[in-house]
Amino acid sequence: MTVSRAPRVVLDLDLELQRVEDTRSVQKINVSTSSDDAIFIASTGVLPKRAWQDLRRLKIVAVTMAWETGQDIVLQHNGTVLTKITAANQPHPTVSIRWWAVAREALFGRR
Repeated sequence: MTVSRAPRVVLDLDLELQRVEDTRSVQKINVSTSSDDAIFIASTGVLPKRAWQDLRRLKIVAVTMAWETGQDIVLQHNGTVLTKITAANQPHPTVSIRWWAVAREALFGRR
């Protein structure tokens, strides 16, 4: 069985977002593309509290984005890789979650 992919769309990004509470910035998110076309989503600061269901939906969106673009996606927080989605040269994207890093961030990263 062969799997057909959508026409290749490559994202070239350089974007910075800020989450502000009251008058102070509590989180910065940088979205960029590396020279090998991987998409890096890096955040610093305090992560917002989310339900596991919201995180599952975010995972589905990220895997779909990797599938449609054929680009790897790396999610980092405070310099630590939390998740990597590998899509380049594969029929289906694979998700690698650094569970220790996620657990450490969930337990100790929130202020």
